Amino acid sequence: MKQANAAFYGQGRRYAGAVARHAERGAGPRAALRRAAADLGLDVGTVRSAVAFETAVDLVVGNAGPAAEDLILGGDRRPTPRQVARLARTHPDRQRYEVAQGPVPLGDKPPRGPRLAHREFGPFTRRRTCS
Repeated sequence: MKQANAAFYGQGRRYAGAVARHAERGAGPRAALRRAAADLGLDVGTVRSAVAFETAVDLVVGNAGPAAEDLILGGDRRPTPRQVARLARTHPDRQRYEVAQGPVPLGDKPPRGPRLAHREFGPFTRRRTCS
């Protein structure tokens, strides 16, 4: 099931608040995450990924401006959470450049062509050994 980025971001904000409340009570980061997930009745991985997405969006929006929020959370061609996380790990200048490019690039890689061996030499054959 694909989830809209805006809904996933909203969940991340809610879950991050729950984790922060447990951390304020003296729990370590991992324990706070586990306790928040238990309180919400969710898997730890679900909470972790939503909080990580929310953090990545906030970082990119802080570096690239409000246009990044519109690009990531709205529109027809939204980047995946993995692409947003990859963009958040780059330099702020690179983030601004990617946002200025619009919705198409944002971490997409060009498609790869067929492998050379398959195209020119046909299918691989079993190797013969000397006897």
